[in-house]
Parts: sequence; C-alpha cells; structure tokens
Amino acid sequence: MALLNSEFQQIIEKLNIFTREGKRSEVIENILLAIKNKPSLIQKVQLANLANRNTSPMLAMKILARDILYSDKEYDVEEEEIYSAWATSLLQIGALEDAEKYLLKTKTLKTRYLTNAFINFARWDYIAAIPHLKKFIKNTQINDYQKLIGELNLAASYVSIADFKNARKILSYLIPRLKIENSTRILYGNSIELAAQIEILTKNFPQAKVFLDEAKYIFKENKGRYLQYVLKWDLILKLTQDPNNLNFHKEFFQVRNNAIIDHDWETVRDCDFHFSRLTNNKNLLRSVCLGTPYKGFKDRIAKHFNIVIKDAEFSYVPGVLNKIPDRITWTLDQNYDRFDLSEGNFNLIELLTRDIYKPPRVGEVFNKLYPGEVFNPFTSPGRVANTILRFNKWSKNNNEEFLIKIIEGDFILNGNSMYGIKRFLQFRNLNYWILPFNKLKKVKKGKTFSSDEFAKILMVSKRQANLLLKQALIKKLITKLSNGKSTRYIFKSTSRKSFNSIIKN
Repeated sequence: MALLNSEFQQIIEKLNIFTREGKRSEVIENILLAIKNKPSLIQKVQLANLANRNTSPMLAMKILARDILYSDKEYDVEEEEIYSAWATSLLQIGALEDAEKYLLKTKTLKTRYLTNAFINFARWDYIAAIPHLKKFIKNTQINDYQKLIGELNLAASYVSIADFKNARKILSYLIPRLKIENSTRILYGNSIELAAQIEILTKNFPQAKVFLDEAKYIFKENKGRYLQYVLKWDLILKLTQDPNNLNFHKEFFQVRNNAIIDHDWETVRDCDFHFSRLTNNKNLLRSVCLGTPYKGFKDRIAKHFNIVIKDAEFSYVPGVLNKIPDRITWTLDQNYDRFDLSEGNFNLIELLTRDIYKPPRVGEVFNKLYPGEVFNPFTSPGRVANTILRFNKWSKNNNEEFLIKIIEGDFILNGNSMYGIKRFLQFRNLNYWILPFNKLKKVKKGKTFSSDEFAKILMVSKRQANLLLKQALIKKLITKLSNGKSTRYIFKSTSRKSFNSIIKN
C-alpha cells in the first residue's frame, strides 16, 4: 500500500536526521521497508539518495534500475534528479566515466555540480573540482545544509592544492556557523580537523593541537572514520615534532591498521606517505609516490613537500607495501608476451596493479572487462564474479603466486608476502609486442589470421591492432586477402628488424 506523500516526507526527514547522526543501519532498514510501499518515481529517487549517502550504492541502483535500465523514457526537468542519483551510485562503485555520462542528462539540476566535484576528487583532481563546487554553492536549488557541505568541500579542495589563503577565508566563517547547532556537529568536527591540517602544514603547531583536541572531543563517541582522520593528523603533528618516538610509530601503525579494516585506502596511502617522509623511510616513500598513478597526488606532494620521484620502475608486495619482496614473480612487461594470458586476465592484472593502494570496485572492473556495456546491478556483479573465478583458476593451474579476492566490494590482489611484482611506469611500451608478433608468425606458418586473432595474441585493443596491421601493410610485411568483416591477413617473409621499423615509425 502506497504511503501518502505527507507520511512519506516525514519518513524521509527522519532518515535525513539519522544520516546526519551516523545511524546507517537504521537508515538502510527503513529504506527497505519504504520500498515495499510502492513509492512513486520522485520518492524512489529520495530513497536512492539516502542509500547513496549511507554508502549503499547497489541498493540505490536496485531501487532505480527499472526506471533507468528498463525504460526508454527521457525524464523531464522535474524528474531529472534520477540521473544524478544514478550517477552518484556509479561514482561509488568506481564507474566514473559512466557517472559523468548520466550527469550530462541533467539539464537544469544544479546539485549535479557536487557529484561532478566528487568524481574529480576520486581522480585527485581538486583543481577541476573547485569550479563545480563554486557553482553548487551559488545555486538556489540547494538547502542550507547542502550549501554547508559544498563550502566544506571547497575548503578541503583549497587545502589539497596548498591554497591556504582561500581555505582559511572559508573556514573563518564556516567554523562559527557550524559550532552553534547540534545538527551540524559532525560538519563542525570536519571543519576544525581541516583547519588543523592547515596549521600543521604551515608549522603553527600549538594552534593545530587546539583544533585537534577539540575535534577528538567531538568525535569521541564516534568510533568511525572521522575519529580516525583526527587521530591520523594528531600523529602527523606528533611525528613532525618527534620523528624518532617509537610510541608514536606504534600509534601510527594502529591508525593505519584501522584504516585497512575500514577499507579506507586513501587514509592508508596518507599514513604511509607522511610516516615515510617524517621518518626518512625512503623505500616506503618511493612505493607511495610511484604506486600512486594520479597527477593530482604527485602535484600535491611536490607543492607541499618538494618531493619528486621520477624512477621508471619499482617493486612491491601487494598488501605489504613497506616490505621489499624476497622474489619477483611478475614483471609486468614480460606478462604481455604470454600466450596463456587471456584478454580478460590481462585487463584484470593491468587494473589491479595500476594503483597499489586503492583497489578497484565492481563498476570499474566491469567497465574494464566489458567496455561499452551498461552496468546492471542485478546481473553485472555476477558476470564480474565469474571472470574472477576464471582468473583464479588460471592462476592456480599455472602456479601463479597471486589470486584475486573480493572483500566488501574491493577487488584485491592477494598472495604470499614473500613474493612481489615489478611494475614499469611506462605501461605497455610498443617494443613489448615484438616477441609475440614474431611468435604469431611462427604459429601461423603461412596460415591466415583475422584482426581479432591478431589483437588477442598480441593482447592489444582492436583499435591498436588495426593501427599495427595498417602499418604492417604499408611496410609490406603482411598481405591483405579480403575486405569487410571477413578480412584475413597472411605474413610475408620478414625479419625482426623489419618489424622494429614498424614500431619506430
């Protein structure tokens, strides 16, 4: 039985209060009850937004799937918030490009700017996030609480790019405003923790301690991430002043371990970075810098701390990043020459070793495995899980040292702590294809092959395969036997030196 709109809005308001108080389980329980009452489209969107705010994107997508995936309707201005809610869910499962596409469908919805900013946060692109946050704050469609969230995130963006002047300007009026109301107590704690960061980075340590002590008091009953963020910066402050204190080291590792338990990978990355720079742990610092693929992160540490590392390769143990591996079992450029490595397995290895801290989530994995396809919350997770099963079967059959585990939505490369991976920052150099190209020629021994076969054996995209085939035709290394979908090719008598000329030109 459908609820009256007034009754439904009372439920939504109650769940908004629960959300602000951090009562996630109560919110999810009430959302599941509300779904049974056949909510309208607008009501579904409200429930999906609450699910997203409480880190339940798959629930949000299941609420909206019928209206997004199984309907050809283009929603009008009054209903277009459905696109923003769907995009937010995609963002949370790692499908950033798809999230951006759905945001483009919102013609007038100003709240989309906040989602755009969060997409840029996920890429460590805080400079690109700032214009979106400014537009979000200025529009009249948002309520006062949403505006406060926008202003707080704008201040955080300025801190990330070392624009402390603008960050202080926002916090100077935001902190007193947030302090006076109990409903904004969490945001107040967030704001003074952010202020403490500024004071630490500008070496005003006494004031930083004042802010951190206040933040610890606010979050003392909250044993979640917000308290961990404060404890992390409290220890950064202590280590800045006394880097050799072993008790501080122990406390720092505890915060790091708590972040691992919470799957808060950016906090793990931040812990390793600050600990390594403050204790002069050069090996760990090198792993953090080279194992983080985001330009925004590299720009930040260069600007804040004058740290730039330009090595072309490094080795690491997945999950044990402060350890030098006893033995290298995967050297990623060599893996590209392997015939037993399917396209799906190759894509998984490439994705899971791109960022050594933050494992991909199901949306990102799905996009990598099935480019161009639409994520479906009912079927896509199962397809991805089956691919992971095939990868692990291949790994066991070939006595590989690593398996993929799915833990609370994170896809994690797992293996013995003795064994490591060597990674090259210039991923998939063209020269790596010379060996499989020549092997393909030996395998075919005068037989014809298609562009799809060529792409699969060389483990390149179809587009790259077609470009290489075109160059090979120009160099007269192969002959084209037909046209259209049934096009076949055959090798001419060529030397490895000849193929090198393709790569170079």
